[in-house]
Amino acid sequence: MGGGPDLDDLGPLSEGEWAALRSLHHAYVEMEQELAAARAMAGRLSARAELASDGQGGPCPYYADAVGDLWGEALHYERKAGELAWRYASAAVVLGVSVWHRLATQQPPLTEQVVASLASREPTLGELKGALKGLYAEVIATQPDSGERPVDQEVHEALLSGIDRACINLTHILIGGRWVMTRPAAEPLDKPLTTAYPESADPLWDDLIRSALYLSEQLPYDIASWIDRSQAAETATTS
Repeated sequence: MGGGPDLDDLGPLSEGEWAALRSLHHAYVEMEQELAAARAMAGRLSARAELASDGQGGPCPYYADAVGDLWGEALHYERKAGELAWRYASAAVVLGVSVWHRLATQQPPLTEQVVASLASREPTLGELKGALKGLYAEVIATQPDSGERPVDQEVHEALLSGIDRACINLTHILIGGRWVMTRPAAEPLDKPLTTAYPESADPLWDDLIRSALYLSEQLPYDIASWIDRSQAAETATTS
């Protein structure tokens, strides 16, 4: 098709599947941009708060207090933007993988109920891991071998490794240089990542979000390329 996959011509996808993928795409792209802006704001206010605290003690600490309070609010906003970016990107990964797998295995379109269930909430860690380790790995294994290690595969493995590390963080504590299990290993798999850790803890999505955003962004193109190849193969077979 010359210019690459046509994202406006995805015939085998149902209208509901494609509409949900597009809406999720707009959501996580917007949240990713807000996260970048929030990080810049929090970093700027952190520096200002440090400067304001110098020489601002005594009976009149108002300037330091004002900057410090605003910095705290910026940190809350940064965390929320990150949680939302992760929530929509991880949902897009699970939905995209499910759609691609059902195409590759010649299954009928996902029902409206299934699409809504996958798109309308953050997946549990178990659902995300299952989609990546099962469905995605099965589809990737059927792709033409170019002789090079696909970037998608590296990101896929990085995201899986990150999920495993997150589960260890949620079920173990570090004592004397050794990780000691405090909760059953499978317990975090039943929960979405953003609800699996306390609000006082550093966000565990921070190490995973780059990979999730890359995969969620790439999946529509992977699906479109797969459709292009399938349609070309059909044409070659019938001509």
